[in-house]
Amino acid sequence: MDIKRFFGEATRALAKVPDRRRKKREEEDKKKGDLLPWIGEMATALWRMKRKMENMEKTAMEEKDSKALRRHCEAAWDSLIGGGVEVKDHTGDRYVAGMAVKVMTFQPTPSTQIERIIETIRPTVYFRGALVQRGEVVVATPSENEDKNETQHD
Repeated sequence: MDIKRFFGEATRALAKVPDRRRKKREEEDKKKGDLLPWIGEMATALWRMKRKMENMEKTAMEEKDSKALRRHCEAAWDSLIGGGVEVKDHTGDRYVAGMAVKVMTFQPTPSTQIERIIETIRPTVYFRGALVQRGEVVVATPSENEDKNETQHD
């Protein structure tokens, strides 16, 4: 084999290396892409379960069963968070246009001075800092009647 032919074949072979790496990266990204919606749904389900358990009153369930259920829920939650998932419950936060949330409704509320999130229907979920799922919220807004009353008193 002469030297020109050798270098020609070597150059062509090397030119294909980035393509293989790119294809491998694309395949990995596709796998991650398939996983991201699942992460959002899992995070939402655990978030709901955790909230229910935090608000759960003692019922017919025995105390030992209640503690076991809570322990399993917390272990699953810790595993999710430890894996790089961040779950943001917006309840109580001030609403600012442009937030990573979908407002399901704006609700005029007496005694509200600023727009504030009063209910989180679905949390915002991030995986390793990347947005996976937009939160869904209900926002309290100042009531029009209060605005009119305040102007009349001034």
